[in-house]
Amino acid sequence: MLMILIRIPGYAEMKIGCIRATFVLATTVMSGLAGAQDADPVDLHAAHDDSYQSRSKVGQFLDNLFAGPGSASLDKWGGENRLTLGDRFWIGPRWEGRTGNDGTFPVKGEIDGLVLGARSRNVDATFISMEAIWLNGAFELTSGDLTDYNEFQLETLVGKTWEHKTNLFVTPYTGLRYRNADNLLRSANFNADVTQNRWDAPFGIRSDYLFSDNIAVGVDSRLQWKFQDKQVVSFTGTTLPDLPQDTKNRLTYRIEVPITFRLGSHSELALRPYYEWDRFDATDESRSTRIREDGIDLTYLITF
Repeated sequence: MLMILIRIPGYAEMKIGCIRATFVLATTVMSGLAGAQDADPVDLHAAHDDSYQSRSKVGQFLDNLFAGPGSASLDKWGGENRLTLGDRFWIGPRWEGRTGNDGTFPVKGEIDGLVLGARSRNVDATFISMEAIWLNGAFELTSGDLTDYNEFQLETLVGKTWEHKTNLFVTPYTGLRYRNADNLLRSANFNADVTQNRWDAPFGIRSDYLFSDNIAVGVDSRLQWKFQDKQVVSFTGTTLPDLPQDTKNRLTYRIEVPITFRLGSHSELALRPYYEWDRFDATDESRSTRIREDGIDLTYLITF
């Protein structure tokens, strides 16, 4: 019975490749229509003749989307005009699945929630980013029952940004990441509450390449050092004592591929598919878990 309880520390994963493909297609069309209609300050063809203006909206969008960065975006001190640079605020939904194993038991769950953040990123300047995430979902027990799972994440990053040939931006960074999770397990046979408090120190590099003034693709990869990861199993309605556990293996990793589209002079849309690998090996060697977190964020950004 105890193994069933402990195998769910609050992690699991679902497969969402179909959702990703749908969002890429839908957001590309959205950014195209908005980009063609908006009098954007980085319009690549603002100084061209009437032949460009006489083209269809879709034709104008394709020209803007895939042409190289325009002259208006090359000003070293005009970082706010270049995609992924400048000051911005974002909000949007997250969909995530977690899979893996806790010993010999499979772990599977589905989670979604809200992402809220702000960032300042300019060439040769200090990079600062803050993001908060609220998640809710469920995990399936071997008994067939579902848990009630809630998680909160808060992350602060600092670093510095450099550029290469005006269209490649590289930002090494570090910071702090906090995760608090609560997993309520309820069934006809037992009741338990698994809580987790975790602190990470990420060490990563984010790079973004501008294919044009209206589309950028990046890679954000990091190692994470867990200097605290405590989990406590509480058995409600019984006289059993709480079962606290800590992990002895501290290193995990995460990779994200942000794809950013310009919607207008002060708005962007970002798809952020990601993969994270986690582990929890109890110091008393009673548990060993391997968890895969696979998800995507769809965020609307306001630049200023």
